[in-house]
Amino acid sequence: MKFQGESILDLVFQCKIGENPKAYQNQSDEGNLVRSVRCLCVGLLWLVLAGCASLPSSRNPHLSLSQSQSRWHLEGYFGVKTQEHHLQQAFSGNIDWVHVDAPHLKDQITLYGPLGADETVLTYQPQTLATLQTRQGKTYHATTPEVLMQENLGWSVPLEGWRYWVMGQCEPHVPAKIDWNSRGLPQMLTQSGWTIAYSEYQWIPLFHQYRPMEITFERPGLWLKIQVNRWGV
Repeated sequence: MKFQGESILDLVFQCKIGENPKAYQNQSDEGNLVRSVRCLCVGLLWLVLAGCASLPSSRNPHLSLSQSQSRWHLEGYFGVKTQEHHLQQAFSGNIDWVHVDAPHLKDQITLYGPLGADETVLTYQPQTLATLQTRQGKTYHATTPEVLMQENLGWSVPLEGWRYWVMGQCEPHVPAKIDWNSRGLPQMLTQSGWTIAYSEYQWIPLFHQYRPMEITFERPGLWLKIQVNRWGV
């Protein structure tokens, strides 16, 4: 954007440092008024640009995680509905999920009811067996966390994708379809036979990005909803 062939920076420079006052003694009042208006317009423009630059902007959530996201902690509520043949079941409770990327990838997901009832802790590290522990002190092992969840909870979500979907990202290197909302954030994500819908986001200063606060995961025979109360590390 220019004014009479001069760039904004040129005008700002002139307005800030001025010129020799004697050079303006012979200028008309009209010329001085024009220069004053131009300086005022430039100043207002810079204020607007500075204000826009200070607003938080959405970032494409499907980009790879930055170092600041190598660890995150999610707390909230979950609800599950399953249907197999004509049998329908429903579960609900609290979810506490700690994810760590370094030095070794690890996920620990704790599901529990009121006052800690029926607490189940699922721990998974790719280099070891998946482990599921119950409040009664029983421990189960399997090669994948999905097997443990299905055998002990009656439902499962693929953890390789779930850890990305819960953050509003798609799993890398796997075909996906994304529908974006007006803020440039995923509204619906389809991947690996799952449909993930995001109905609410919140700006999280700790991660310098928006994070989902209400998420629905759905595939034939299973419906899962997570309402996030807090994102942290």
